[in-house]
Amino acid sequence: MLYSVGVQVPLLAPFFGVHMWSLVLIVFLAGTPEATFMGNYNSIYDCFEDREYLSVDVGGSDGYFPSGMQAVCIYRDDVDIKM
Repeated sequence: MLYSVGVQVPLLAPFFGVHMWSLVLIVFLAGTPEATFMGNYNSIYDCFEDREYLSVDVGGSDGYFPSGMQAVCIYRDDVDIKM
């Protein structure tokens, strides 16, 4: 099976079964990273779109975050999803 570089997430997994993407904001506060769940999405495209809006909301621009901040879209499969 195909895997992306450095992680064990199948590249073809989003096309089979239940899948979801979660947007997580990571911020360093007083030298300690803090993560905040921002939302779930049915497609990576929707997640990336909200990630761009979030970058502007926190003082960055067009997907670029200020120093000490970053947001990531994390793939979650049906094993991980508990709703």
